[in-house]
Amino acid sequence: MSKHEEEVDLRDYINILVKRRLFILTVFLLSIIAAVAVSLSLPKVYEANAMVQNGLLAGQPVISNYDALGIIRSAGFLSSVLEKYDLKISLKDFLSMITAEGIANTNLVVIYVRAHTSSEAKKYCECIAKEYIAYGQTLYEQRGKVFKARLDDLSAELTDVEDKIRRLEKVSGEVASSKVAAGPEESYKVIFSYNAIATFLNQINYICEKKYDVELIFAAAKQFEIVSYPIASEAPVKPKKKKIVIFAAMLGAMMGLFAAFFTEYWKTNLKR
Repeated sequence: MSKHEEEVDLRDYINILVKRRLFILTVFLLSIIAAVAVSLSLPKVYEANAMVQNGLLAGQPVISNYDALGIIRSAGFLSSVLEKYDLKISLKDFLSMITAEGIANTNLVVIYVRAHTSSEAKKYCECIAKEYIAYGQTLYEQRGKVFKARLDDLSAELTDVEDKIRRLEKVSGEVASSKVAAGPEESYKVIFSYNAIATFLNQINYICEKKYDVELIFAAAKQFEIVSYPIASEAPVKPKKKKIVIFAAMLGAMMGLFAAFFTEYWKTNLKR
């Protein structure tokens, strides 16, 4: 194609745009007006979110983030939330409002709730967060009882060994303080007492180490709690009016151009 032909084609396109400018502009404006009307008619949706912490015990999460997501969106859990807080909403609608995500490499989970008003979103989110904490804390306490029982057993065992040492020290002390010369039997008692005391002291060291390990578990433990209480968005998250209008404007411009060129092409061929 020569340079002259290219200039002619380009001039033809420009002439079509000028000729059909009102039509193109009309389609463009109608698309924007329709988009504005649709965005205004759509119900507003607000979002609230809360961050909760999963409990940790013995270096392991009581509930993993993955399991937490399943629990929060389970029918059984949500039914208990609806019943406990007397929420007047169906389970199906309630479930559709809720999403959750775990934060990678942490024991934190974020709960999202969307509703038609900001206050509803915040209320529902708070109810879910509180019920989840109560549910998780029950599991935490049940698992903690195992370590608590172990700690009590070690404490009782330590007290028993210490009592035995005191009794042996008393026996050996009585023999040592006796003014009567110690016979073979008394000497044997003293030697036995010293050997037994040494054994019990080693046992005490072992019990203390085990007790310290269990105490460390409780010291490093983290209970279930709400890290960030529900915060609701002041502006609706849906509909996204700007995006809808921009998309409609782009679509309207393309439709107007396509219709203008197609109409001109159809009329030109019809005349032939």
